[in-house]
Amino acid sequence: MSALIITIESYGGDDKKAEMELTSRIPEAARANLQLTTTWAMDLVRSLGNDLKFIYDWKCYVCEKPAGETFYILAAWTHLTPPRVHIFIHNLCAIDQGPCHLEVEATSAELKRESGHPGPPPAIKRPSPPPPNGMTHWPLTGACAKCWKEETATNGSLSRCGRCKMTRYCGRDCQVADWDKHKKVCKMVKSVRWFVE
Repeated sequence: MSALIITIESYGGDDKKAEMELTSRIPEAARANLQLTTTWAMDLVRSLGNDLKFIYDWKCYVCEKPAGETFYILAAWTHLTPPRVHIFIHNLCAIDQGPCHLEVEATSAELKRESGHPGPPPAIKRPSPPPPNGMTHWPLTGACAKCWKEETATNGSLSRCGRCKMTRYCGRDCQVADWDKHKKVCKMVKSVRWFVE
């Protein structure tokens, strides 16, 4: 049990989708028991956020408005050899309210029932974290992964990282400034397949 396999499916409106496979070496300390492996794997998945969000100019999975938020559904099989995590990402216009949110919550509940992983009771609401740095809303998924400027989502000037072919930047300055954070994810990417045409 030396490597974790992470399979990611990211969904947007108009039946667009991306599939990614990443692998990460499991630290020796996390291999001691299943609970440590699972905790490490979930912390790793949480650290991938921006690199998985800013990969495409997604439209909302439900209503097809521009997407600015992401709803993650996780399934972990860390007891298998090799251990695996599967992430389903639904790109949404709003994550905490409205019909789009309700539809994806229903999908999440169904997946949890099918997998045998119960979620929190319906009365418990898990709010999304507030937008960072005093922003009033989350930046669009089509924006630059570093500067998050919304105009970068609509001006068609973004380029993908040449190695991972996934994360997008508005220019060299943003890509270089983001490298210390991005290199961890970049080196984990084994394959990316796009279904966006």
